[in-house]
Amino acid sequence: LLNRSSDLSVCNELLESGAIPKLVKTGITVGSAASKPGNTVVIPVSVSDNTGMFITRLTVTYDATKLAFVEAVNGEVFADATNVLFTKVADGNLTLYFEAAANADVTANGILANLKFNVIDDETIVGATDIAVTVEDATNYAGEDLVVETANGTVTIAANQKITVPAKEVEILKDVEVPVAIEANEGVWALRLEVAYDADLLTFKSVKSGLFTLNEGEHYSVADGVITVFVDAADMENVIADGTLFTLAFTAGDAEGVSAIDVTVLEAIDVDSNDVALKVFDGTVTVIPCKHTDYTTEVTKAPSVEEEGVLSYICSNCGEIFKTEPIARLAGVTVGTVSAEAGAPVAVPVTISTNPGTYSLSMEFAYDTDALTFVNVTSGLFTADEFSASVHNGVLTVYVEADAVENI
Repeated sequence: LLNRSSDLSVCNELLESGAIPKLVKTGITVGSAASKPGNTVVIPVSVSDNTGMFITRLTVTYDATKLAFVEAVNGEVFADATNVLFTKVADGNLTLYFEAAANADVTANGILANLKFNVIDDETIVGATDIAVTVEDATNYAGEDLVVETANGTVTIAANQKITVPAKEVEILKDVEVPVAIEANEGVWALRLEVAYDADLLTFKSVKSGLFTLNEGEHYSVADGVITVFVDAADMENVIADGTLFTLAFTAGDAEGVSAIDVTVLEAIDVDSNDVALKVFDGTVTVIPCKHTDYTTEVTKAPSVEEEGVLSYICSNCGEIFKTEPIARLAGVTVGTVSAEAGAPVAVPVTISTNPGTYSLSMEFAYDTDALTFVNVTSGLFTADEFSASVHNGVLTVYVEADAVENI
């Protein structure tokens, strides 16, 4: 360090130079990739800045609810090694072991192993899932531990472009609409589909347009429980929206059961005539018993003095009488039927039924004067001294009134 003064000056001459050694750490990296449910993905595990490896043991972990391990294939770094072992310890846990064949370090960079996975066929697992690597052991031929940095990888799971049909429920003899939809749409211009259903349970009515416009005879036909759809977009552009392609309308028959709604994609292309891969998730229509939510009522048996009537509830959908209620007997007076020997006294009971409460009664009884002679009226609900009775030409007129000012 020189202090500047009037007598001194700074010297800037380069006296000597040399390279600073590079600080190198070996890197082990898990690659990343994109896939879809039901597909296969291969993930490389690579080494870089390899300072010399003789034995390397790695643990690889992954989410077994999203990925299923298939196999590990040795890469080029330890291609000549005689002791390479790949072990699935448990779901979600792998061990990768590498040991050089010769009595010398392996210094190549590149792929240690390619890991093959099946992506679980479940559309709910969409998103990113990590594949992590941990170095359990890494030494060179001299037995020295290596300094290794690791980097994890990611599998990004995207939704499949798919056609979906929901599960629907309908009462017997009622109408039901079944939407056929597209999801995760990447662009489709023309479709040719077959939709099969159980013609013993469902009667086809019509197709309603959605993202595609369909006219009968032009864009679809129906035969033997199969609807064949052949349609393209109205203009020379792909349909890229998600939503209902079209809606199928059916009428349920009078039998209960489950009809599959099975879609078969015969052809799907984009506007450039490239094939479009579409997964299909079929649906069902379950025909259930009628719930009788709409109904009318009808008196199917009129009440009388002697018998109750019947009020019936009739379903407007299926016509079934699903419930009945009794109708009370009519309020009235009934003359009993009795038998007697000639010349003997006979008492004929007169009864009141469904009595709403009676204070007085006035009645006429016609009888055959050649067979019967009226004698008197005896007590019942009303006492005899409350009766007034008169006879004229075979007609008995009776009037009675309660002795208290209240109904009987």
